[in-house]
Amino acid sequence: MKKNAPLKNLLREEAIPALTAVRPYFSMAELRAWLTRRRIPWSAATLNSYLHAFTNEGTVHDAGRG
Repeated sequence: MKKNAPLKNLLREEAIPALTAVRPYFSMAELRAWLTRRRIPWSAATLNSYLHAFTNEGTVHDAGRG
């Protein structure tokens, strides 16, 4: 298992469902704040990587701009 796999699972199983329960879209700032409030360590590069992977697999969707 990769070193950061527990964070990826936490994002998929807890953070994203918690944020989308409030409203269908969330920002990276909201995700970072959610993790920080729970004292869960994260790095910007790791979050970007995981969110990109979640977007590719259809777990989350880009809200789009334009």
